[in-house]
Amino acid sequence: MIVKAAVLCLFLGLFSFGLYDVLTNFETNNCEMTYMFETPEYLKIKLNQNVTSQFPRYNLYFYGEGQYASSAQKSKFQLHGIPVLFIPGNAGSYRQVRSLGSVALRMASSLNSKFQFNFFSIDLNEELSGIYGPVLMDQSKFTYECIKQILNLYSSMSKNKPNSVFLVGHSMGGLIARALYTLPDFDRTVVNTILTQATPHQMPLIAIDPVIVDFYSKVNGQWSDELRGFPRNVFIVSTGGGYRDILVRNGLASLCKIGDPSLRLFASTMSIPKAWVSTDHLAHVWCKQVVMATVRAMFDCVDRSTHQISEDRAVCRMAFLYHYQINLGPKFIDSPASNSQPLLVKEDTEWSTAKTNLWDYEAKQVAAEFYHSFEIDKNVSTDHALLAISNVEDKSWFGGCLAPPGAKKCKNIRTFDDNADLLPPAKLKFKAIHLDGQQLSDLTHSVVHVPKTKQPVKVLVDIYKVADRHIIFQMPHLLRFLKNSVMAFDSEVTIPLRSSESGIFYNLTMEGLDSPFQAYIFEVVPTECSKVNSDVQFLSLMKFHIPWSHEHTYSTFQLGQKGRLSLKLQSGKPLNFSEDVQLHLYLDRACAYKVSVRLSWSELFGQFLRFYGLYVPSFFVIQVLMSLSWQLKKLSSEGIVPRFSASHSVWALPYRVVPLAMMLRMLLSLIRNTEDGSRILKAVGLPTDDTVTLKDQDIWHPLIPLLLYVMAFSFMTFYSRAIEAIIDALSAFYAFACRRICCGQWTNAVFHWVQYLLLISGAAAAYWLCGTMGLIVCLLTHIIKAVVYRTKAGILENGAAVEKDGRADKERMLHLNASNLCFSLSLLFALTLVLNSIPFIVWCKTITSENLSLHLDPSRNIGVIACISSLILVSRGHSLGINILMSNLSIVAYASSVLMVIYCLVSVYRISYFVSAFLILLALSTRNSTGLKPQKDKVM
Repeated sequence: MIVKAAVLCLFLGLFSFGLYDVLTNFETNNCEMTYMFETPEYLKIKLNQNVTSQFPRYNLYFYGEGQYASSAQKSKFQLHGIPVLFIPGNAGSYRQVRSLGSVALRMASSLNSKFQFNFFSIDLNEELSGIYGPVLMDQSKFTYECIKQILNLYSSMSKNKPNSVFLVGHSMGGLIARALYTLPDFDRTVVNTILTQATPHQMPLIAIDPVIVDFYSKVNGQWSDELRGFPRNVFIVSTGGGYRDILVRNGLASLCKIGDPSLRLFASTMSIPKAWVSTDHLAHVWCKQVVMATVRAMFDCVDRSTHQISEDRAVCRMAFLYHYQINLGPKFIDSPASNSQPLLVKEDTEWSTAKTNLWDYEAKQVAAEFYHSFEIDKNVSTDHALLAISNVEDKSWFGGCLAPPGAKKCKNIRTFDDNADLLPPAKLKFKAIHLDGQQLSDLTHSVVHVPKTKQPVKVLVDIYKVADRHIIFQMPHLLRFLKNSVMAFDSEVTIPLRSSESGIFYNLTMEGLDSPFQAYIFEVVPTECSKVNSDVQFLSLMKFHIPWSHEHTYSTFQLGQKGRLSLKLQSGKPLNFSEDVQLHLYLDRACAYKVSVRLSWSELFGQFLRFYGLYVPSFFVIQVLMSLSWQLKKLSSEGIVPRFSASHSVWALPYRVVPLAMMLRMLLSLIRNTEDGSRILKAVGLPTDDTVTLKDQDIWHPLIPLLLYVMAFSFMTFYSRAIEAIIDALSAFYAFACRRICCGQWTNAVFHWVQYLLLISGAAAAYWLCGTMGLIVCLLTHIIKAVVYRTKAGILENGAAVEKDGRADKERMLHLNASNLCFSLSLLFALTLVLNSIPFIVWCKTITSENLSLHLDPSRNIGVIACISSLILVSRGHSLGINILMSNLSIVAYASSVLMVIYCLVSVYRISYFVSAFLILLALSTRNSTGLKPQKDKVM
């Protein structure tokens, strides 16, 4: 027992350690606040009467500030501009539009723009759309009505009238924007661009009700790559907040398999140039760095001839691609990507040529512009690469050329600025250009152009042999790392990097880092540094590059300091994707370094909870069902019902459920992969197991069910004993109260009829009001019954009513059986109540005197079934018996536990189906049972 308790404490501690990592281990909030220059105003737009009557909870607002808002209101919203509609998400407010609206308004004013954006926002009553599906379709229909009303406001424009609305959706608002395309009467021409912020596109955060699952299935089916009916006239952008967003990770916000591949774009805020910040779920709408990049992209989407969003979707895609992924430094309209003409070399400008492979130039200011070139040896170019880093602000500062034979310099230069990457921090303005051997082989010279400037300038050019700088790190998988680290908890892999003569850049390929269920700490440690006097600050940098999702994580550190970066994924590596993640090191030449990588235990369990923590509810219910299975088994064979804690520790062990479930899953998978088997399973109505969903997201791991089960088992072991102690304390208090007030037969009669009254009222409330109310009544009823029956058993055990014929001992056993069973059922009702609590919250928010019932209540059926089943159990009193159903119910509970591992891992809403079936069978078995004389002297 001591060893078992120690193991359980260890697992519980590890999972608690992981929870602490999820809640605390992310970068500080580096977002700057977006401030309004004038008082924000939200002006209500009048909608048609039929729209108002159909959607009385929702409204549409126009956002403005100062004179702009007053002018719009005076003109009765006869607008001239580009309409933008903001759709808030789960519990979101229409006021969240203010950051985008204010920045766009100020940018139009500061640029003296001939056009401006008109921002509208929908008030969706702050509904819980992320976890309560029945509101989603109403929100989608109302959004379409708002789009039609917004376009009507531009009827006074004589030319260039907008015929579409730019949609911005935060969180579930992004899904609502996509859901418009599932409406049968939706005109697809009224939307040409959708921007979603921290939207869980791939799947719901938690599939807690069937309506939200069906909604996702319908929307993603409409937008699926595999269907030919997905929208082809709309460009969609999605952004994820990175590690700080603990609600919607980047993997859920991605657009993989959604929409036309040529008209979709995903970006992480950690990767957006000049932003490079991780945003929490709410900060996504007000983070200044992200808002600025978004508004700049929106302005660059505008057709300068029509002053409306360009009808050419490729223009908008290039604008967002530029500002979200490949920002080169200059403005989008002046970028080299839009002007790829060769740069003509000025004849009177100094030109120098060097044969060295490393050039480090620094100056406080440049008095006269010049060109510095490097001869490229054709014999070595194919196995070499080039890196150029500079803070030169000229848009064409680096290029290459093909000089005529015998010529000392080139006449024109082909610029490579479209290969540039901006490097953080933004204030230093450094950018890097990488050229591979193939690109070098087409050149005779690489050329740096340094213009005249009064600003400090630093340029680094490094031509290196690929084999020396591109290093492969073999990342150990968890099991191998555990094996190697049993005796050395902090075991690490270390590689020394040679001194400054080797240059400034290393590319480390992390082979084997392909699963979210991995987490490592990477460190760069300077071993020796020389003193450097520099007028230009240059920070060493680590860039963690995930190629399949185009995500980057950066970490900077100063000269002589240690660099540290967490290596963990926010989405799994796709099955057929060949590239591995990479770590790019930009190091200061003044130091020599060593690098090391080690397993991070806290972040490993943090990753586990971040990805799979919301899938644990089914395993808590499985613990209760397994314990009930043992209790019913003992009741049918020996006439006793053991305590929950005793049953749990004996029968709810992981090896009794998980291996069998995994074998059954593999068998079903084999059957489903055959044509006949798939047809049979479909005819039977057996759904696809939940592991397929996780595999589609590339986040499946065979250890997931076992770890989730152990996590639930550890928690339930301590939780059940604590609750049992509370029940014992309440029983003692109730016994004391009964002795003080001399409880008699009248209290038993009152207690009996109060149960009937509560449960009948609960069933009525569950059916006509909200199903969760029935579960609340059942929970309270069974807690009270557990206390009362345990009190009576204690009184009998203490000899208060001992009879010589032993009938008191029999009564005591029956009361204990009833108390223990009621306790287990109360735990089952408590867990089911938690899973069905959202409908009750929504009902409390939406209840009116005209409408008392909750529309499309997903908890109605389980609430009614729970109350009716409890009524039947109450009619049996404390006398439990046995029949064929009762003896087989233990097997049913066990089988249900195994099936729930397969079918309730992700689809949490199915838990209620299993619980409902168990309660019905339990009620039937007790209703038709015959009394069984309990055996004496059994240990409880």
